[in-house]
Order: sequence, then C-alpha cells, then structure tokens
Amino acid sequence: KKRSKAPVKVHYQGYGSDWDEFVGADRIRSKALRASKQAAEAKPAKKKGDKKEGKSEAKPKPPLTFEMGYWGIRGLGAVLRMILEYKEVKYTDKQYTDGETWFKEDKPNIIEKNPLANLPYLVCGETVVCQTNSI
Repeated sequence: KKRSKAPVKVHYQGYGSDWDEFVGADRIRSKALRASKQAAEAKPAKKKGDKKEGKSEAKPKPPLTFEMGYWGIRGLGAVLRMILEYKEVKYTDKQYTDGETWFKEDKPNIIEKNPLANLPYLVCGETVVCQTNSI
C-alpha cells in the first residue's frame, strides 16, 4: 500500500532519458497500482510545463502565414499544396509560368535569405526552406 502512493519513474520507449519523469499513481493505468479516488482528487500530480498559479496566460499568437512557390504545374509542388490545404494553413500559392519572373525577380530575394534557393520553396517570416525533401 505504501508503494501505491509513491511516484513511479516512467521511461518512454524511443525517447531519451531526458524525457523520463516521475508520475503519481493517479496518472498510471495499471491494475497493480491503484490510487484511491479521493487522493487523486485532493492532490492532482503536476505535469511538466504546468504554469504556476498567479501568472497570467500569454496572449495567443497570430496564425503563421506561408508563401509557397513552384512552377504552374502539379509536379513536386502538388504534394506541398495538398499538405497545406489538409492542415488548413493560411498560405499564398505563387505559381510561376515563365522563367523571367522567377529568375530575375523572386530568386534574388530568396537567395538573400537562403543561398540554396530553388523551387519549390516555402517562406515563413524570415525563414526560407527550399527543395521538396527539406520542406
């Protein structure tokens, strides 16, 4: 009975030891460790990252907006468009129909932020990621 109230060290498979944590019996689903409902309600176990009492919550951040650029064909950009649509992300789909717009106007601006600029690219704020596998 003493042991059922003691915290138990939990290791998550596939994660490093820095993810290990001690949890109370009220957070473990096990027939061997049963905490009384009264003890669980009286003193809930604190989780990592719980905010201390008395602190005001941070203001919600505005949603991120992305700019995705690729040629005006399906190709490698289609998968990225589908992912952005599926996740309901606000994004601008910049489709290039001629090389002049890409090579003379937009590529020099992208190169300033990422020297490996190529299509497709994804811009979020000051971060630019190029190439399909990287995105």
